[in-house]
Amino acid sequence: MRIAGYTYRWYDTLDLDDIGSCDLNLLTGKGEVETGQDTAPRVVSVSTPTYLVQNWPEDMPSECADLFD
Repeated sequence: MRIAGYTYRWYDTLDLDDIGSCDLNLLTGKGEVETGQDTAPRVVSVSTPTYLVQNWPEDMPSECADLFD
């Protein structure tokens, strides 16, 4: 089995503007990233390859991790 996609969503119950999602399709190389309540999702290019399930790294893909820098 291979990992074909990655989705991460977050929200802060005390700060309603701290909300977002990162949805990546590792097969097509496309994804959508959204931050904030009133922002439209933006399309991103995905460079993270597909991995066998047992080889999936512990860290989230860089396309999503960059949102927290």
